Amino acid sequence: MPLPGGATDKFGNRYEGLWTVDCMIRVMDEKVDSIRLEPPGTEGEGVEFWLSKAGDREYHQVKRQQSASGRWTLADLESKKVLSNFWEKLKNPTATCVFVSGQAAFQLDELADRARRSASWQEFHDEFLKAGQARESSWLKNFRDLCDVWTGATQEEAFEALKRTHVETISEHTLRTKVESYLAPLVDGEVATVVDVLAQYALDKIHHELTAHDIWQPLGTQGFRRRQWNKDPHVWAAVDKVNHLYFSRFENEKVAGEIIPSTPN
Repeated sequence: MPLPGGATDKFGNRYEGLWTVDCMIRVMDEKVDSIRLEPPGTEGEGVEFWLSKAGDREYHQVKRQQSASGRWTLADLESKKVLSNFWEKLKNPTATCVFVSGQAAFQLDELADRARRSASWQEFHDEFLKAGQARESSWLKNFRDLCDVWTGATQEEAFEALKRTHVETISEHTLRTKVESYLAPLVDGEVATVVDVLAQYALDKIHHELTAHDIWQPLGTQGFRRRQWNKDPHVWAAVDKVNHLYFSRFENEKVAGEIIPSTPN
């Protein structure tokens, strides 16, 4: 675990950079339409960036770790203003919020998961929070604590917002592996170098909204291109191998060296 202070900031920035690159790759692969890095004003408060798809926004907040306890309680999250900043975004019924860390935000994650598995607010309240029992469940208490933070939200509004809240728990090592695995079939070039180029490009384009074209263009100027599988000799070799295995099954069915096609009924 990195020490507090400058070293912690450097580790956190590296982790944040990897997650940003991971989401930039989603734009490059046209899974989403665009990414805007550190949007200015109130829209960017408490988030690193947003992703846009068909006009809907997905806001991402990235924090590598919670040093004090090794996990994120609701109180820990709100001490960094994560929850209150999320609520400002989630007031828009089309917005989604994602919290990313190497350590679990277990209470928020579980509440959001239970909300998404519920068929209705009433079912969430009665079955997933076990409200109405003689002894208050810990999850009902957690939900009430969240509602206290989400000032002005009714319990039903908080339930709906939870369904659009997601937690991603992933270590830095696994995140780097994920990024490199995602890039390898997409870009023709040294993957580790492409990651570094994308990370630097993100730093250079703070506040900008970037589309797939915007991201591919600077990669192209440095010699990196979208991988063209139809021109990859390894792909052709694999195709030839599959074809050989397929047609070899008919060798024993030849008559006078030729395959006799079946006659349709």
